[in-house]
Amino acid sequence: MKSVEQLFPQFEIVKIVKQSSFRKSFIVKRSAHYYMLRIFTLESIPKDRVHNIIKLLTKLSNQKNSYNVKFYEASLDQEMTYLGE
Repeated sequence: MKSVEQLFPQFEIVKIVKQSSFRKSFIVKRSAHYYMLRIFTLESIPKDRVHNIIKLLTKLSNQKNSYNVKFYEASLDQEMTYLGE
């Protein structure tokens, strides 16, 4: 898995929260604000399915729900092998 610095250079890593073979969760800092960043590896998922996942995440980011923490954004690297949210 690529490093957070390579994938999302705008963030400073504060702490690694959880790690597995397909996902890493971090507390990160950007412009004096703290966020939770999760990075998923998408290497084994077909590209059309990745596009559907992004559409769903975009839809979720526009919804207000008392059960969800505020969702800001999701993005892919250029090769579409890593998803950060």
